[in-house]
Amino acid sequence: MNPIERAAAAAKPDHLEFAEGRAGVTYNRLFGPYVAGASRITVKDPYIRKTHQIRNFVEFLETVFTYTDRADEVHVHLIIASDAEAMDRQLEDFKQVQNMFGQLGIVFTYEFSDTGHDRSIVADTGWRVILGRGLDIYQYYDGNRLNPQVRLQKLRKVKEFEVTYVKKDEAD
Repeated sequence: MNPIERAAAAAKPDHLEFAEGRAGVTYNRLFGPYVAGASRITVKDPYIRKTHQIRNFVEFLETVFTYTDRADEVHVHLIIASDAEAMDRQLEDFKQVQNMFGQLGIVFTYEFSDTGHDRSIVADTGWRVILGRGLDIYQYYDGNRLNPQVRLQKLRKVKEFEVTYVKKDEAD
């Protein structure tokens, strides 16, 4: 088994709760096994508006990069709510994300929808990850470029949140 297959084999239905202030929580551990080997992923998170939230999404894409084989393209589609105040910056940031990750074999698309509130990640592997708080799980930290928390999620403290993992054939 290759590393991606091993990660996918570790995925199991579960429900996890994380206490406020806990450290050591990373996107690779939370999401890696559930996106492992996927070729299509849909992320619903209406609240990716601010710079730190977009950075969180980019870190999620880094997890996708780590846990997928890009011999074929991996398509990641983001569904977010529109925000007139943040729209110009969002569009500019998303264009940069498309360019950067497109070079890595990850095709990023997005759409605006004002009807949804729930947050989830759905992969074509059959896994649905229900995100209580979305991708915005980390407490505020000093974003100084020399702060190790900028690159090491395991050093960051989290906000209280829950995550549920459901395999499609078990939800039907």
